[in-house]
Amino acid sequence: MEVNENLAEAMSLGHDLGHTPFGHQGERVLDEIFNGTENLGGKLKNIDYGGFKHNFQALRILTNLEHKSMDYEGINLTWQVLEGILKHTRTCRQGRECIKKGKKCENKCLGNWDINRFVNDQNLIKKLHLNYGHSVTMEGQIVQIADEIAQRQHDLDDGLRDTSLGIKPEDLCRELINFCDTIILEYPDCDEKELLGELKNKLDKNFSMEHDIPKKILYFRDIIVRDVIEYFILDVVSNTFTNISKLNPRDYKLSKKERIVKKEVVMFSNIGKKFNDMIEGYIKSKILNSYSVNRFDGKAIFIVKQIFKAYYTNPRQMPGYIIKNIIEKTSKNFENVDIAVKKDGKEFKLSEINILESKPEEVKIFLEFLKLNIVGDFTGSSGVETYTESDFKNIIKNRLAKGKNWGVNSKKYPESTYKIVKKVQTDMPEKELVYDLLINNNHTYLSIICDYVAGMTDNFAKEEYKKLYQV
Repeated sequence: MEVNENLAEAMSLGHDLGHTPFGHQGERVLDEIFNGTENLGGKLKNIDYGGFKHNFQALRILTNLEHKSMDYEGINLTWQVLEGILKHTRTCRQGRECIKKGKKCENKCLGNWDINRFVNDQNLIKKLHLNYGHSVTMEGQIVQIADEIAQRQHDLDDGLRDTSLGIKPEDLCRELINFCDTIILEYPDCDEKELLGELKNKLDKNFSMEHDIPKKILYFRDIIVRDVIEYFILDVVSNTFTNISKLNPRDYKLSKKERIVKKEVVMFSNIGKKFNDMIEGYIKSKILNSYSVNRFDGKAIFIVKQIFKAYYTNPRQMPGYIIKNIIEKTSKNFENVDIAVKKDGKEFKLSEINILESKPEEVKIFLEFLKLNIVGDFTGSSGVETYTESDFKNIIKNRLAKGKNWGVNSKKYPESTYKIVKKVQTDMPEKELVYDLLINNNHTYLSIICDYVAGMTDNFAKEEYKKLYQV
């Protein structure tokens, strides 16, 4: 296809950097925490901060968390690489269909992933072409379909190697032959059926060989997977050239500033997509009902939740560099307003509290502010105002328009008073400034914990759980 191999390779190398421990189960837990549907047994407020998705997290790592220079954040990748990484999997909860139909995501989806939570650079966000569900480069489209094909290979390999699933090579081969027959009958006049017919002939030939010799069983298993993957590659290549030949000038943009493909061209044929869907459905129905897989998934969800809960309850259980990051990032949120706390005749400002060095009672109150657990009387320039639970609910609803049911009740610390310390001249009411401070600190706190947990391997997460909870 004469594409840029270096660009495609860069996308491929970075596409799964944002994956969490335990794959999609760990990802699902973090997504539920950040879309406000999981409060970890009442520890969190149910606030929709835009969710979590590993392809979005990969961009956060590459543009924000990693630092290779004092002059810029991230590792200075081109927008084409980042756009391909982002779109190697869906960027919309409902898939691409709503975008294809010209519908805006906010009208179609029930709470979408918020790119602004992961990427700070607004100029970069504009270059990501989020109005297209597919990558706007050929290289990005190739990476996306290659990832889909690789996933089918993993499904087939996992299905055949996990004996508890009860999928024998000969049973799978028979099922694949039946899929081929069904599709060929459904599309009798389709040119793409020739490739599927060739695959069926190979499967028929393999099915007729002896399967009782151990070495032949292994060969039989591997050759099934090889033939299926080869079919998918040939199907995509053939269909892509057909799609390219049908492009017209409205489907692409070529200029000195930008070269984009507005139409998705690197994709399965109708027959290839049907075959892929049938394999995915067959394997996943076996996997989803599997005893061993369900036990693994249950453990994964439990471990990620418990680790996150432990860190949220007491962040000092994380490494020192994570704590320093919390101190540094939250301190920036105090630029407009601060809160002076008076307790037992002593007064201190929240911005002056150091989680690692301040007195335990001061750190305790600071953490309660980070968790939005504080209500009470705040003294400002216009007198004393009481901040109530309903005030928090309303401000979340107004700020995010996605407020969920509020979690546990906040509490007022006895014998403590709070005074608003305004640092800038602004028409914004003091109460609004304080709400912004509280919400930003809570979001910062959650995000730093999330980044740490998301970067763990399976084994590290298991060991961390043992260290946190086992005596």
